[in-house]
Amino acid sequence: RRSSDLDAGYAVQMSVDENLTDMQVVSFQSALLYTSSKGERRIRVHTLCLPVVSSLADVFAGADVQAISGLLANMAVDRTVTASLSDARDALVNAAIDSLSAYRTAVLTIQQPGLMAPYSLRLFPLFILALLKQKAFQTGTNTQIGRA
Repeated sequence: RRSSDLDAGYAVQMSVDENLTDMQVVSFQSALLYTSSKGERRIRVHTLCLPVVSSLADVFAGADVQAISGLLANMAVDRTVTASLSDARDALVNAAIDSLSAYRTAVLTIQQPGLMAPYSLRLFPLFILALLKQKAFQTGTNTQIGRA
């Protein structure tokens, strides 16, 4: 029996406290210890090198809406377990509002009415709405996490 599903995805949230102004590229590395289907212990190492940018517009342009939504979904499940379903739903909505507000405030030079989003996050509100419509995040349902 495997301890890690082949189709499983893993998300990592991190913060960088160092000043990166003198660097052009940063590298992140993670290791996953798992047991193969034959009972062998293995280590899978992932390395990711990313460019350092000085413009917040470049950060927004490089945003991956699917990865962000997946991470937020995992965090919302944790919040549901540790706090409440209502808190988790509020956190999902607030993540979208805060992200798009930060884009509007920090990146846009001309303030226009309506929802303004970078091209990379144009579907972010839709992804959040889809998460909120999932049975696990609906109010008035009794879903047990981890049960089939």
